Amino acid sequence: MRLNILTRLIAGYLIILLGSSLISGIVIFELRDFSVETNEILVQVNRIQEYTRKLTDALLSQSRYEKKYTILKDPAIYNQYLQAQEDFRQQLAEVRTIPGGTRESALLAQIGRGQQQYSSLIIEEVLPVPRLKNRAARKEREQAKEAREQAKEEAVNQLIGQLEQLRISAQQNNLERIRKLGEAQETSLRFIIYIGAVALGLIVVISVFITRSITRPIALLVEKTKEMAEGGYQGDLKIQSPPEVARLNRAFNAMCEQLNKIDKMKSDFFSVMSHELRTPLTSIREGTSLLLEGVGGTLNEKQQKLMGIVSEESNRLIELVNSLLDLSKMEAGMMRFNFSRINLLPLLTIAAQLLEPLLVNKKIALRLDLPESLPAVQLDNGRILQVLKNLLGNAIKFTPEGGTITVAAGVQSGVIQVSVKDNGPGISGDQLQLIFEKFRQVPSPGTPMVKGTGLGLAIVEQIITAHGGKVWAESKPGRGSTFHFTLPLS
Repeated sequence: MRLNILTRLIAGYLIILLGSSLISGIVIFELRDFSVETNEILVQVNRIQEYTRKLTDALLSQSRYEKKYTILKDPAIYNQYLQAQEDFRQQLAEVRTIPGGTRESALLAQIGRGQQQYSSLIIEEVLPVPRLKNRAARKEREQAKEAREQAKEEAVNQLIGQLEQLRISAQQNNLERIRKLGEAQETSLRFIIYIGAVALGLIVVISVFITRSITRPIALLVEKTKEMAEGGYQGDLKIQSPPEVARLNRAFNAMCEQLNKIDKMKSDFFSVMSHELRTPLTSIREGTSLLLEGVGGTLNEKQQKLMGIVSEESNRLIELVNSLLDLSKMEAGMMRFNFSRINLLPLLTIAAQLLEPLLVNKKIALRLDLPESLPAVQLDNGRILQVLKNLLGNAIKFTPEGGTITVAAGVQSGVIQVSVKDNGPGISGDQLQLIFEKFRQVPSPGTPMVKGTGLGLAIVEQIITAHGGKVWAESKPGRGSTFHFTLPLS
C-alpha cells in the first residue's frame, strides 16, 4: 500500500514528535532519579547531624545530672539523669535506623557499649555506701571513688569523640555518595547525548526520506514540464508514488501523447502543404519570369513593376516553403546529409559573396577575421553554406545602416569555431534560449519587429546538431549579438 502525501506528512510529524518525546522522557527520568538521590543524601546528612547533636546533648545532660546527684544525693536529680539516659538510648536506636556504611555501624556499636559502661559506673554511685570505721578502708573507698570519677570522665570524653567520629564518617560517606552520583550523572549525560544524537539522526533520516519521497516526484514533474516546454512530448514519465502524483503522472503521459500526436499532425501538415505549395509557386515564379522577359508581349512600366513584385514575393514564398520542408525532414530524421572532408574557408568566402548585394544596399561593412588556413572537416557542403547564409542574413537584418558585421573562425579545443558578430540592438538574456525555436521571433529592445519566418535559426540548430557540433548566442541589449557554432575536427 502506497501512502498519500497527507499520510506521509502526518507520519513524518508523528515520528518527530515520538522521537522528541522519547528524548524528553529519558531526560526527565534521569533527572528524577538524580533529584531523589540528592534529596536522600541531604536528608540523611541533616538527620545524622541532628542526631549526633542530640546524643551529645543527652550525654552531657547525663554527666551534669550525675555530678549533681553525686554531691546532693537528691532522688529527683537521679530521675533526671535516668530520663537523659533514656533519651540517649532512644536517639541512639533511631540513628541505627539510618542507612550507613560499615564504619558507621561499628561506631554506633562502640557508642552503645561505651554508654552501657558509663551507666554501670553511675549505678555504683547510686548503691548504698556502708559506714566504715577502719581508716584504711575509708581511704581505699575514696581512692576507688576517685578512680570511678576519672573513668566516668574518660567514658564521657570517649563517647563525645566517638560521636564526632560518627558525624565525620557520615559526612565522608555522603561525600563519597555525592562523588559517585556525579560520576553516574556524567555517565547518564553521555548516555542521554548518545540517545539524543541517535534519535535526532533517525528523525533527520526518516524526515529526509519522507520529504524526498514527496519532492522527488514533484521535481520529476517539473523537469518533464520543462522538457514539454522545449518541445519534448514523449510520454515516458514513470512515477508510482505518492498516489496523487501517480495520477498526475498518468495525466501527464496522456497529455504528452496527445501533444505528440498534435505535433506530428502539425509537422505532417506543414510537410504536405509545403510540398503541395511548392509546385504551384514554382509555376507562378516561372510564368512571372516569362512575362517579364516579354514572352507574352511587351509590358508597360507599371505592369513590369507589378510583375516584379509578384516575382519577388513568389521567390520569398518558395524560400519559406523550402525552409518548412527542410525543417520537417530534419525533425523527422529524414534529411540526408552528404558528408565529405572539406575546408571551411572557401564556404565562408562564398557566403559573404552571395550576400554582398544586401550588404551594399544597407551600407554595412563586412569584416572577415579568418586564419590563413583551417583543417578540413567532415561536413555537408550545401547545408553548412545554408547555415552561414542564415547567420549572415540574420545579422544583416538586424544591423543598422552603416554598421559592421564580423565573421571569425579558428580552432579551439578540438573543434572549429565560427562566430558571426553584429552591432545591432542585441537580445535580452531571458530571450537567448528562445531564439532557436521554430516560428519564434524575439523583439529587439527599442526597435520595430523585423519581418521574418522564425525558421532560419531553428534550421541552423538542426544542421549543426546533425554535424555533431553545437550553436549558441551571446548578446547584451544595445551591444549587438554574436552567434557561434562549432564543428568537430574528427
